[in-house]
Amino acid sequence: MKSLRWLILGLGIGILASGCILTSGQIQINFDLDDGNVTSTGFVGMPVRLSEEEEYNDHKDDIKNLSDLALLGKIKNNSISPLDVEVWFTPNITAHTTEAQLMGDATAVKIWGQFHIGSNQMVQIDWNESAALFTKAGKDALLKEAKDGDGDFSLYAIGSSGTYDFDISNGALVLVLDAGI
Repeated sequence: MKSLRWLILGLGIGILASGCILTSGQIQINFDLDDGNVTSTGFVGMPVRLSEEEEYNDHKDDIKNLSDLALLGKIKNNSISPLDVEVWFTPNITAHTTEAQLMGDATAVKIWGQFHIGSNQMVQIDWNESAALFTKAGKDALLKEAKDGDGDFSLYAIGSSGTYDFDISNGALVLVLDAGI
């Protein structure tokens, strides 16, 4: 028993001496999004200010990767026509009020979608379904903003085509960031 204690102590000292100390982890940031109505004739961006989140500020310089993410919440299609929803990103807080303004913004990137909703249907978006809808360009844009930007950006939900009218409620953006020293 005595030799086992010495072996464990020796291994612990060896690990510390070799510099093998845990130097990474994950940070989960949940950002609540405002409820709202989105139509093809007008909408409002959802500002996301990671710079106001203590967890983000404490670890911003250590962010290495975006390991998982999801947009969660409920979407209700207020139309008799089926709907496909997309979410777009701008790397700054912007105030676009029409789809034409958003599409005219050279920095806008489609980050999520298309999410199909039947006529007059309300759908709760779950983690796995949402995570699978993020585009590669969207993940890259969010990681770049989290690592190299100021952490403040805007999200816009739109219908993928035609006339649309839908409500978003109980929305949240959840980012799981890998951090290391």
